[in-house]
Amino acid sequence: MRMESVKAMPIVTTKRKDILREDELRGMLDKLEGKESLQGQYMLQKRYTKGKKEGERIVQTFNIDCRKTECLLCLLWIFGKRITELLLLKRKDVTVGGGFLTVKFHVLKKPKETIPVRYMKSITLNHPYTKYIIQYVNTVKDPDEFLFPGNSGERTFVSKVRNKKTGKVKVYEYTREEHGFMSAHLAWKIVKFLNPKSYPHLFRHSLATIMAENRYTQHQLMSWFDWSNPTVAFEYVKKGPGLTKEASRRTW
Repeated sequence: MRMESVKAMPIVTTKRKDILREDELRGMLDKLEGKESLQGQYMLQKRYTKGKKEGERIVQTFNIDCRKTECLLCLLWIFGKRITELLLLKRKDVTVGGGFLTVKFHVLKKPKETIPVRYMKSITLNHPYTKYIIQYVNTVKDPDEFLFPGNSGERTFVSKVRNKKTGKVKVYEYTREEHGFMSAHLAWKIVKFLNPKSYPHLFRHSLATIMAENRYTQHQLMSWFDWSNPTVAFEYVKKGPGLTKEASRRTW
């Protein structure tokens, strides 16, 4: 397998005030095109490390499978799901038919549910970035294999829900028994390596913003992102042009 190395760039740790646009996605994909794998680097700055001076930077290296990473980036861009919801995907969760690519996601952030819920989302095959997903998914033969295998283990989640009327807090706990998929931390490093100003959750925020810019309604956003709180969707809608469309057409 041909391995290429690209020099590590400084990591931007602050959150962006703007959003990710298609030209940045294209730039990330261009770094992967024509290569089988890359050696990624992440510069970690620690205050105290054995054998290192205070504040000295430590360079961590990791391998990047280019086809797998193209698939991950395009899933982030198209569906805007949380990174762990993508990393939990198995081959059997992705199907093609009727002119659409359909994906079954585990939606994890549901505080009142002790078992992760599955939701289906579809996108037309006319979307220009579905080809990267299909190209990689077709190389995974075992239907029960994770699309993004790795060394993750079992994890217990605890969520607290406060009753607005009584003020009482109820605690919900469930254990994610799935293991053997890529860690969210490694996925974060890969995205950062390809674009130091990007990070996985920025894709979700960017898609919601772009959909609002294209006048998707509050209910449409809630449905696509599986939000139960309408306030979250409204925060995007109120910043888009949908609420001012009529005012923009006035002639007085």
